[in-house]
Amino acid sequence: MRLSLFAIAGIGLIVVASLGGATAPDEQAAPAEKAELRRLMVERYEAAWGEMEARTALYNPGRVSLDDVCDAIRRFSSAGLEVAKTHEYRLTLCEYALEGAQKIEESVKRRYEAEVEPIQAFKLATYTRLDMEIKLHQVRAEAKEDKADKKADDSDLRPINVNPAVHRGVSRT
Repeated sequence: MRLSLFAIAGIGLIVVASLGGATAPDEQAAPAEKAELRRLMVERYEAAWGEMEARTALYNPGRVSLDDVCDAIRRFSSAGLEVAKTHEYRLTLCEYALEGAQKIEESVKRRYEAEVEPIQAFKLATYTRLDMEIKLHQVRAEAKEDKADKKADDSDLRPINVNPAVHRGVSRT
């Protein structure tokens, strides 16, 4: 009886030890999977950035629709906020997106006043600008509540050049 008890206990130890060993490769695979996910998210963000820049440049000459431009601004903002690790980068990203939305809104306003664009277009541009302004306020609030994690690093994302007036919270509307 004792012998069978020892045999069962021994088998149990072997099973537990083998399970413990099985988790080690998974833990090593997790950083690789995280790195791949991060790479994909950065690529998506870069694609959204390029799309936003291209569509914005083509809006004034009338080569793309306002819906496409506003959607591109929102995609840029969402992809960037999802990939950014620091509050500083999120803040700069939101300021950049707001600046782009303000420029589009100003352009649509001029076109609306010249009776080239309908009121719906002006309202969409205003909605997009307000959406970006709300995101900026949310990021500012998060930064105040939770100081940036000093371990976080966005060095793999390209720098964003922002209009200093937007950084100070000055709205051009």
